[in-house]
Amino acid sequence: MTMMVSPTTPFFLDFQDKNGKRASVKYYLDGLVVDPEATEPAALTAATVALSNLVLLTAEVAPFAAESAAISANTGPFDRVQDKAKLNFQCGDGSKVVVELPAPIVGDFDAANSYNIAATGTDLEDTIAYIMANCCSAEGIPITRYLGGNRMRPAGQKNH
Repeated sequence: MTMMVSPTTPFFLDFQDKNGKRASVKYYLDGLVVDPEATEPAALTAATVALSNLVLLTAEVAPFAAESAAISANTGPFDRVQDKAKLNFQCGDGSKVVVELPAPIVGDFDAANSYNIAATGTDLEDTIAYIMANCCSAEGIPITRYLGGNRMRPAGQKNH
């Protein structure tokens, strides 16, 4: 798997009308732009706001990378995007962060109970440790504890 940084960067402006309905505008900028307050995005923001009756809520520059070669998804018991491994974390202020991983590998679940995540001795162990060491809540509070995880199956799906 080789990820290649995109030569362009999406730039989103999110607006809201007087009734609370939301709308977005998407521009593409040079791939080197990463700051929404840089010259190009700031000029686009000002010009777009001047042309609209809506209230600007957010401006987001979203650089990304994509797989460089054609790949195929794996198959297995939980191989649909509707199947998820739900990982629950707690932050230093007691708030919760939930990460949902689509189409989890069956080996990452407890063999005795296929709905519980086996956090040790599986591929998820390193991922959980990495999330705890490098991620935070949307408010910027560090994640301090892994609370556990479980499988979320699609509505109406019978047990595997």
